Amino acid sequence: MTDMRRILERKGHQFYSVPAQATVGDAVRELATHHIGAVLVMDEGKLHGVFSERDAVRVAAQLGRFPADLTVGEVMTRDVCWVTPDTTVDECMALMTKRRFRHVPVMVDTKVVGIVSIGDIVLEALTQRETTIRGLETYIVGGDYLP
Repeated sequence: MTDMRRILERKGHQFYSVPAQATVGDAVRELATHHIGAVLVMDEGKLHGVFSERDAVRVAAQLGRFPADLTVGEVMTRDVCWVTPDTTVDECMALMTKRRFRHVPVMVDTKVVGIVSIGDIVLEALTQRETTIRGLETYIVGGDYLP
């Protein structure tokens, strides 16, 4: 079973962050610049929250305008769920589905070592299933299975 460690080895450990004092406008520019859906909200290496496209849309809908002048700290998701490098793809997918998150930080103790998106999880799950299918097909026709 694949875990977050393998996903981070494939995609890299890079993540983007903004301080809680950054404006929503600044954070949205960060999302657009890097073509990502979420940034971590961090101060002095400590994780305080996650700011995502959904947060921007939610607050804009509540206010009736785009909240470019608000701080990220005012609108971020504070109740952050995180996983460890040993968390399996299935466990992470279940957490993301239950909590309705699309991005989850990967942490070791209190240190962020990466972030995974639902796209990363789906890609890995599909890859795992494709490998299983190829192995079963090879077995059925009498060949050797090499994962």
